[in-house]
Amino acid sequence: MKELKLVLESAWDDGFFYDYRYGDLNRAKYDILIDSLRSFPKIENSTINSDLVRYLWFIPTFLQDNKAHLIERGYSEIELKVICEELFNECVRILGLP
Repeated sequence: MKELKLVLESAWDDGFFYDYRYGDLNRAKYDILIDSLRSFPKIENSTINSDLVRYLWFIPTFLQDNKAHLIERGYSEIELKVICEELFNECVRILGLP
């Protein structure tokens, strides 16, 4: 799980989430992020690092809160919806449902 934490830290520091926060939808960085998330197995029967949970848990809220800003900048609402859903689904898959 250390590798997953590094992927997420990178996405927040200067990757997809960094760009998204500032109104840029970088598809290349998105593809790297989603492919990386898809490569990680579901976490089962183990204790999860709280930083990892925090990174994953915040993704859907962050994406929704910043979506309107990207739409105002001319990005496709449909494309943003797909991105939000794909990332949400990966967070749920990795963490599991209660």
